[in-house]
Amino acid sequence: SVDGRLREQLSALPEGRLLSLLNVKYVIADKVHDVWVDNVYYDLGNTALLGPEASTWRSDDLSPFPAGAVGIVSYLTEAANLPDGAPIAVVTVTGQDGRTSSFTLRAGTDSAEGEFKTARHKQARVVSAWRDNPQGKNYYTRLSWRDTIIPRSIEVRYIANSGQLALRGLSLIDDRTGVGQALVVSG
Repeated sequence: SVDGRLREQLSALPEGRLLSLLNVKYVIADKVHDVWVDNVYYDLGNTALLGPEASTWRSDDLSPFPAGAVGIVSYLTEAANLPDGAPIAVVTVTGQDGRTSSFTLRAGTDSAEGEFKTARHKQARVVSAWRDNPQGKNYYTRLSWRDTIIPRSIEVRYIANSGQLALRGLSLIDDRTGVGQALVVSG
């Protein structure tokens, strides 16, 4: 039965612009559809869609957390024509000391078509099904750099000519302890 929680009636949160217009300061949400991957938590409450028109997601509001890797939960849409290994996005992590590490996400390795029926690329590592469509899948990749740093910013820039990348969740990971810190993904 419906319990009155608005989140149970919505498949996604409204855009930040609409929330600001309604003077919403905080959104309290459950963790029912979030995931744990390799003992690290990923908040899947929001999604940022990146594509040829809106190509960049960036987070500069990181709390100090020593990390040697970042885990990413995502999926592709309208990208079934991308061949296996095609570059889809560049992830750049900048440390507080100014050092940067850049990684290229690839179709079939790091992410894949969400509603995977037939695609020119393989499926990446599946970690969960979509909330309202069990045919849709979320995929996982882990990007590691050489030394443990305290990241100042993370940027994901879409570089493919077609399709979209849906960023579902990101977590910084301290390789020394296996502890993670989930980041808020927002469009």
